[in-house]
Amino acid sequence: MKNIIILSNILLLSLFIYNFYNTIEPYCNPELSQNDKCKSQYEQTIYKNDENINRVMEKISTLKKKIMNIGSGILKNTKHTGKNSKTLDKMRKLDTGEEIDNSDACEKHPEAC
Repeated sequence: MKNIIILSNILLLSLFIYNFYNTIEPYCNPELSQNDKCKSQYEQTIYKNDENINRVMEKISTLKKKIMNIGSGILKNTKHTGKNSKTLDKMRKLDTGEEIDNSDACEKHPEAC
């Protein structure tokens, strides 16, 4: 039991000392600090931020392309929807026996008229 207490005390003491040696300055200002470690950490952070910004900008550009493709698809679908509704109206008129305007069909295929 005594050995366990001694070992736990040694472990806690070593963790406490390790924490002092690996602390980072909480407010590292490279312009005011004379510490090279602070300046190198600042430069590394700036580099990582630049990499992250570039990655985000690439993602945004790919998303913009996808949005443009979706928008053009929506416009095509609305055109097709209008054409389909006109065709459906013609089919309903044919079903009820009403006359329909065949001028478009006669212009494309005059031999059928």
